[in-house]
Amino acid sequence: MPYLSINGKTIECNLCIFDMDGTIIDVKHRFESMAKVRAEIMKRTVGDSATELWAKASGVDLKTGRFQLRGALTSAPRNEDLMVAATAIAIEGESWREAKKIAEQIYTEADNVLASTLKPVLLPGVEKALKRMKSAGFKLALATNAPHVSAEDLMKSVNLRGFFETIIGADDVENSKPAPDMILLACERCGCMPDEAVYVGDMPMDMEAGRGAGVAAVIAVKSEFLAESGYSDYDAFIDSYDEIKIPY
Repeated sequence: MPYLSINGKTIECNLCIFDMDGTIIDVKHRFESMAKVRAEIMKRTVGDSATELWAKASGVDLKTGRFQLRGALTSAPRNEDLMVAATAIAIEGESWREAKKIAEQIYTEADNVLASTLKPVLLPGVEKALKRMKSAGFKLALATNAPHVSAEDLMKSVNLRGFFETIIGADDVENSKPAPDMILLACERCGCMPDEAVYVGDMPMDMEAGRGAGVAAVIAVKSEFLAESGYSDYDAFIDSYDEIKIPY
């Protein structure tokens, strides 16, 4: 079985599964843009009061554009994120059924705007690492709490889609991270047992999902999420992708 070497630690695996936001895509740039576009569309659609409620519940500062690292904007899967917006709209007087419909329309419009205007930024060294892994014979997969279509489109926009044998989004499974469902599905689709795989992520819920799936190792990418939480239950930690060595 091929193996990775990380800071002197050897990890045998056939499959490397990656989170997306904060692991492959620069999270700060992406979420700041997402917050800005959603807020603009919400203000135009449902007014200032509902937008302010949404921002507070999502962990977004409308004045500065900053976001809380563990807020709904960054941490919640799409279906839960939508409920935050729908609740804010319903509090302002809409029926729950109508509020959910409006929230879906707002988020879909925001997705379309971002798809045509936002150029995602890759973390340094990630493309080179994926190329080395692929050349060495590792299978690669993506498992993210983003919707499947959004993840597919994002990977295509940065010319990385071809590296991954499968992409698993939150809407592909019954339970999104920190549940292990999407990691288990990635293993199934790639024809590997969980103990032949590793999961690479930047948040505590990534580590928890990997542990729950029973992967050979969970690998943490340096991030503000981990630093702020103090979480340390991982098998290997990297400051940069250059620290992943692939012996031939």
